[in-house]
Amino acid sequence: MAKLAGALFIRALLLIGSFFGQYLTIRKTSAHVRKALTDVTAETLDDVIAKLPKTDNVLVIAYIRKISVW
Repeated sequence: MAKLAGALFIRALLLIGSFFGQYLTIRKTSAHVRKALTDVTAETLDDVIAKLPKTDNVLVIAYIRKISVW
């Protein structure tokens, strides 16, 4: 019984850690996008896109990159 409780506790800690990591990633990406969108003009679009995170697993960043190609 003690082993099961310990295993469940460790599992709970891992789940909390993964949710917290995901939360931090969302906040970090949100800050980058917010700053980029306040600085963007037609002339500076390419510079702003270059400053965005390289990962396209965030939909907003993927859409910004698609728009810039048009």
